[in-house]
Amino acid sequence: MRYSKVRTLFVLTLSLTLTFQPIPAHSATKAGAKCTKAGIKSVAGNKTFTCIKSGKRLVWNKGISLGKPTPTPSPIVIDKYENLVLRPVDKNWQKIYKATFQNFLKSESNTTAIVNYTLSPTVNKDLAEKTIAAYSRGMRLWTNLYKQERPINWVIMSEKDYEWWRIQVPIMEGSQGDLSVWNNSTNSLLSGHCILSVNAYCGYGSGGGWNQNNKIVFYLVIGSARQYLEFFVAHHESTHFYQMTFFQGNLVAALPCWFTEGQATFFENAIAPYLQNTNYFGRKWQTDRIYAQFPDAKNYSSAQWLSLMQGWKATNRCTDGDIHYAFGMLAFEAIHSEYSITQMHQVLQEMINGSTWSESLVKVLGINENALDEKIATYVVSTLKDD
Repeated sequence: MRYSKVRTLFVLTLSLTLTFQPIPAHSATKAGAKCTKAGIKSVAGNKTFTCIKSGKRLVWNKGISLGKPTPTPSPIVIDKYENLVLRPVDKNWQKIYKATFQNFLKSESNTTAIVNYTLSPTVNKDLAEKTIAAYSRGMRLWTNLYKQERPINWVIMSEKDYEWWRIQVPIMEGSQGDLSVWNNSTNSLLSGHCILSVNAYCGYGSGGGWNQNNKIVFYLVIGSARQYLEFFVAHHESTHFYQMTFFQGNLVAALPCWFTEGQATFFENAIAPYLQNTNYFGRKWQTDRIYAQFPDAKNYSSAQWLSLMQGWKATNRCTDGDIHYAFGMLAFEAIHSEYSITQMHQVLQEMINGSTWSESLVKVLGINENALDEKIATYVVSTLKDD
């Protein structure tokens, strides 16, 4: 996913269950309460409510029951996931991933994310709702750490909904909504980054903070023949949802260039293999990206990595060969080998309060930026030699 003041590219797939909770800035989601746009849906309690027009007012309907919810076992039995696939922990990064997945399981009872969604007439509604559910589950890693000030507004459609999408953009984003994102002649989004085939599962989001309608808006295209979900993408993109609802894109320029994609790629590869019953092919794909950009990377010294990091810092750019995904993943492995999810959240909170990246590291972690860079460089050397 690429943050900018214009648009964000993201690719999506998921599953699981979900409830959505109202926030004080909006009317409670209940039958007869005021809502903002006909057709949007919200889940509260054990019902899905739809915004309908009643006379001259927009109100939530009576809702449709989701059925009896399945109680979450307490405590969560971690072994039921660990036994899906052999999970060796002889390497340091495997231990880091295992600990991260355990933290994910412990977040099961955390507050759920606030999402309003609009489904197109042709989209696979079952797959769309499972997608929303899985994102919400992924976001629970962070939802107890901050108050979500605005809901995520999600427009979900199929590759057949070009004209419908053109109507939704100004409704969601106002006059600044960019109708050039979807090129109908090539049937692609964002200059070919997302090809809208019958098997498509991709989209984009409005980046750089709130748009003029004061909303966070994401768009997803689910191809009409698409039948399956991938937890890798679900946990990558739910991390971006956390980033957008917490610091709203406004910190991106102040963070290391590897931070936003690196954080998402780390959680994707730490959590998804357990849920998708597969091996760590995603992590290998990322380290292969490093070797494609730096063929002799396995023999680099920590001084060489530090030099590269200084160069990226000077330009605030490390996107060549998508190295910000791959190096960022390793950087977060180094970070979470010593520091918790909560501590990294607190670093971002300090930046929101006005501190720099380096000042925030000192306040929360007790180390400055140079010291963290050295830890990351040392870790990258060791983990690449160990692979």
